[in-house]
Amino acid sequence: MAEKSGPWFDGFSSLIQQMNKCLASFNIKPVEDVGEKFDPKRHEAIATMQDPSKENNTIAFVERKGFMYENGDIARVARVIVVKNPS
Repeated sequence: MAEKSGPWFDGFSSLIQQMNKCLASFNIKPVEDVGEKFDPKRHEAIATMQDPSKENNTIAFVERKGFMYENGDIARVARVIVVKNPS
């Protein structure tokens, strides 16, 4: 597992913070989707998985984060893995 400290981690963390500030200046914010219901307008399902502890059609993992404008329009859909349990 990669370390969460050191110059590389600090550099990338700083870069991510700067990028989020830049996006915020254009009223674009990242969307947190884990645990939310799958919405084909906001999400691109790249795979499904079984997880009896979670409800069907909920998002288990986000492979690529999505972004949304302040008014609710989608800037980029999130690529997600959706829970599909057997009936």
